[in-house]
Amino acid sequence: MSDASDRLRAEAQAMMARLKAERDELELKLHLAKSELKDEWQALETRWREFERKAQAASSAAEESRPAVGAALKQLGDELGTAFRRIRDSFDR
Repeated sequence: MSDASDRLRAEAQAMMARLKAERDELELKLHLAKSELKDEWQALETRWREFERKAQAASSAAEESRPAVGAALKQLGDELGTAFRRIRDSFDR
C-alpha cells in the first residue's frame, strides 16, 4: 500500500473514533435527558390534577372566596404553562 492510502486509512479511523466518542456521549445525554423529562412530567401530572381540582373548586366556591381561589388557580396555571413550554422547547433543541 502507498503512504497516501495508509494516511487516508489512519485519518478515517481517527475520524471514526472521534465521531463514535461524540455519538456515545450524545446518546448518554439523550438518555439522561429523557429520564429527567419523565421525572419532570410526572411532577407536572401531579400539579395538573391539583389544577383540575382547584378549577372545579373555583366554579363552586362561594362568591366571597372566588377571588382567592381564582388567584391561586391563575398562579398554578401560569406555572404549568411555563413548565410545559420548557419541556416542549427541550424537544426543539
